[in-house]
Amino acid sequence: MIRVPQRVPAPEARPTQLELEPMEGTLRQQRPREYRIWRAMKKRCRNKTELPYRDYGGRGIQVCPEWENSFEQFCRDMGKCPSDQHSIDRIDNDGNYAPCNCVWATPKQQANNRRNNRLITMRGKTQTLMQWCEELNLPYERYSNRIYVKGIDPETAFNTPRLRDFRSIEYDGKTQSLKAWAKELGIKYCTLHDRITRQGMTPSEALSK
Repeated sequence: MIRVPQRVPAPEARPTQLELEPMEGTLRQQRPREYRIWRAMKKRCRNKTELPYRDYGGRGIQVCPEWENSFEQFCRDMGKCPSDQHSIDRIDNDGNYAPCNCVWATPKQQANNRRNNRLITMRGKTQTLMQWCEELNLPYERYSNRIYVKGIDPETAFNTPRLRDFRSIEYDGKTQSLKAWAKELGIKYCTLHDRITRQGMTPSEALSK
């Protein structure tokens, strides 16, 4: 009797990459920005030699197992990054990187979601520094430095003249630049500048002291 070997059905093929768009190449090549974000996310949560580790893995922030082990699953859950200005942001800053807690966000949106954000109350309204700067059309970096680094009171920081305002300062019935006032009054320019920008004095107070 001749035995005919039975045909063993081939195992069902499994997709090795996520077909988000009809593009050639691997998922990593298709999604280079998302791949960099995914790798950086994992490194700051588990690599103790990374500088950001203190604020992530050092605080117990972890990447969910589904994302930790699969870039494909990360892409499935997060979708395509909307633009080069977007990066991953956690809704709950004390929560893990997981589908239920992550969104794509711009730097402005992330600035409003920082765990160390201080809410600033002025003029009967409370909002973040980023929101105040946006409303008053002021540069966030400059006022963040004044308030968070130099420790200037927020209202004083907002009311301090900008550098370009130092070109025209009215005092005692006369208008001239801060540099000219320093020369006329025999006061060092840096002293006057410090009184206004760091001590929160008005130009008139700085000149008359």
